Amino acid sequence: MNKVVHLSSAMLIILTLTAQGEVSPPPAPSAVIPPRPAPTLAPEPPPVQQHLRKSTTAAEEADPIIAQFEEAYRSKGSPRLLILYNRDMEDNDKDSMVKTGKVTGGFSVEGSTSKGTYRERAQGGITTFAPAAPADNAYEPFDMGMLRESFEGQFVSSGCQIVDRDTAVRLHGLKEEEVFAYSDLPETQRAQVAGVREFADILVTVRVEKGTATVRKVSGDYEVQVPRLLVRAISLKDAKVLASATTSDVRPASSEAETTSRVALRLMERLCQRWL
Repeated sequence: MNKVVHLSSAMLIILTLTAQGEVSPPPAPSAVIPPRPAPTLAPEPPPVQQHLRKSTTAAEEADPIIAQFEEAYRSKGSPRLLILYNRDMEDNDKDSMVKTGKVTGGFSVEGSTSKGTYRERAQGGITTFAPAAPADNAYEPFDMGMLRESFEGQFVSSGCQIVDRDTAVRLHGLKEEEVFAYSDLPETQRAQVAGVREFADILVTVRVEKGTATVRKVSGDYEVQVPRLLVRAISLKDAKVLASATTSDVRPASSEAETTSRVALRLMERLCQRWL
């Protein structure tokens, strides 16, 4: 079946001209594409400056601890402290004295009974001491004095009453009843004990010797010399240990004096925990 296509006269003219090459086909429609904008980059944040954490000094650590200690110390009636270095209450200086021997001798004792008089033979003796050679890890007297100032300085800064041992013993003297109360001690040591108990409320014993500690750094670990301290606070009223501290409880400092100060602060901190 044939289909009849009816074309308009305009289309016939166009087709005729096209066949004869006289008319070009109309151009395809075109669109103008705008250039693609370049992506906008977010501004880079400023570089973060790295701040190395600075270790606090003993002075910076001391202020809050001393402030707290002052409150706790006053709440306990401001007890008097006696601080002994490498000694005990009987003045037994183990670091500088050594037992050299014991001198014994005989003596006679006379008496009488209803049966007559009699004589008995008895023996007695004393122990002698002499200065000992300092240990390899002992501090020289001057250096020991500097460490003492560093330790006591923290307590003095908080308003503590610090008792001097030698002065207390000389002020006290020795009374007759105390000779018999401490009959197991030599006479001089009896005076030490009696003087301490009269003029002090808390005894602080400090054992100190030379030691080393490891400082850990990113660049590498290294050893430094530090004082090895073992300190204890003891009540002279009931002999109870109130607090203690050691060098292991604190960070090693750049100086021995600062390490000693930090041990004193740690003892004060633990006394606060006990009192408050």
